[in-house]
Amino acid sequence: MRNLSARFLLLNSDLLLNFTTKLGLKISSMLKKLYKILIILMMFLYYAFWLSSPIHAETILFEDDFSSGFEKWESVRDHFDLWSIVDNQADVFINTRSTLAELVPKDLYWNPEWKNIVYDLDYKYIQGADKNISFGFKDVLNWYEIHFVGTSYFLSHVKDGQVVWDNTGYAHIINNITNHVSISLNEGKIIVIINDQEVINIEDPTFDNDYGKIGIKAGAGSIYPTHAIYDNIVVKTLDNIISKLNITRQEQTDPSWANDEYDSAKDWSDNFEISRWGCLVTSISMIMNYHGIDKMPNNEAVNPTTINLWLKSQPDGFVGSGLINWIAITRLTKLINIESATPKLEYKRIAGDELTTAIAEIDAGRPVILQIPGHFLVGDGVIETSDLYITDPAYSYEKFSEYQQPLLSTRTLEPTFTDLSYIHINHDSSLNTSIVKEDRSEINNLQFFEEYLSDFIYDENLSGGGYTENSSPVLQIHEIEKPENGVYIIEVSQDSFGPFKISIFAYTNEGEVSVLSYSGLVGQNKIQLKLTYNNENESHIEKGINFQTLINDISELLQQNEIKKHYVATELMKYAEFGKSSSSENLLRYIDALQQFVEWYSPQISEAGKMYLNQRLLEIKGIILE
Repeated sequence: MRNLSARFLLLNSDLLLNFTTKLGLKISSMLKKLYKILIILMMFLYYAFWLSSPIHAETILFEDDFSSGFEKWESVRDHFDLWSIVDNQADVFINTRSTLAELVPKDLYWNPEWKNIVYDLDYKYIQGADKNISFGFKDVLNWYEIHFVGTSYFLSHVKDGQVVWDNTGYAHIINNITNHVSISLNEGKIIVIINDQEVINIEDPTFDNDYGKIGIKAGAGSIYPTHAIYDNIVVKTLDNIISKLNITRQEQTDPSWANDEYDSAKDWSDNFEISRWGCLVTSISMIMNYHGIDKMPNNEAVNPTTINLWLKSQPDGFVGSGLINWIAITRLTKLINIESATPKLEYKRIAGDELTTAIAEIDAGRPVILQIPGHFLVGDGVIETSDLYITDPAYSYEKFSEYQQPLLSTRTLEPTFTDLSYIHINHDSSLNTSIVKEDRSEINNLQFFEEYLSDFIYDENLSGGGYTENSSPVLQIHEIEKPENGVYIIEVSQDSFGPFKISIFAYTNEGEVSVLSYSGLVGQNKIQLKLTYNNENESHIEKGINFQTLINDISELLQQNEIKKHYVATELMKYAEFGKSSSSENLLRYIDALQQFVEWYSPQISEAGKMYLNQRLLEIKGIILE
């Protein structure tokens, strides 16, 4: 067997020298041609994946840093004496020709059922011509080997002492420095990465589902001595893969912004700082940075402070008490895109406690923002199919399961260069609102949900995950993603007569916003608003108010005792009926008459009732004059 091995080594060494010379000439001419193609391809991949390649971290099966010597290893080629431990590293020195020295893990430390593995090691080649790394070792007649000579590699699969398949190409193990090598064998597909550069990606058609063991190996043919060092051996499985994205963590308690006022929090809380309320704005900052968006429109750095200030300056930035309008973030990324050509981030909300969306997004290289009761955080890793790795702006938790809190929604911010159109409507929880198309059909992509801010308390031992309950008024939100052009009917009412406000933001496919908010008084009689939406230009709103709705309102004001005397309501309704049936040239006369009656009967009408009637009459007058 030694003669077979010696002949194999000598034959390979002579062939390799000739092959290396020819290959080097070919490569030098090919590289120039490939260079321009590679630059274009890299630019395409940069934007296609947007810096989003997952970092794969797998379950560790076997590892050794040789701090315990060769306790886990055995020799398979009779030359154990050529190996030694130097500075807690495996050192092999061969000073004779035609010699092979190879170690593999002992059976005690290796499970033959392990499959689909990644073999990582640090490899330092000191002296000699033949550089070898082995894997898939079954016995001395059945194994894989990568053999490096000069700037070439030879990948061989040996069965029953014969080479049944091989592959050659360009790769360079640099002498006298530590090279990090990663070899994966997955269902016959072999990928080799040296110093973070993929050098082999090929499938072995002769693979027989026998993964064997890894090995550390050295050989000397006609050129000797050979001297090499191995260290930090790690074998991992791809079967329980974890995909982890490279998110740079930011904390809402960072002194750089911790004490800044969040939104206008001084108006609604004694605790106004980003450190208290800034989990979402910090999570958004991390996501933007991840996608390469690191400069605001004014060229300041993207961070919780600058995002918070920008939102405060916008009509659609914050809604309610400190709630972020997510679509305003999309608009912000569009503004940055104009200056920097960075991606626009398209927002979506997926309700429910399933991790399916988060897993799919992370596997595609896109981190997500996870909402749990009172808190937002970044999801950036997948652990099998049942858990997520997280980057939390507040706590040191690493896994989503550590919270033991239900997932309320998953928010995605997906890089896009296309359609950012949206309709966002919000109001407080006392208002009853319905939204339909003009033909009264339902809107398929309409979402309704409620949000509020929870007070943030820095105490991980506090029951409920460290949050108090419902610290701000509940805001009801309606969102339509990529709405169709046309008319939408919005009807509002509330159980008790009183003031209300509804905020409407209509966004074009370029993210430009029309601010169409409306406020006034309403009771059980519905007020109808017509939103004419256009995804390319400004949208506008019309109030569905006329003499008939005024008659209904007067009736309700009487029922609510806002009009105290029946005869007053009767008189007002009579003139409203005249206006309803009047010709267009006389409409303003009846508006003026009704305004005069409200003034005359002022003692019999509440202040809220007078305010309501005067507002309605002015609105009807405005519609008539249009």
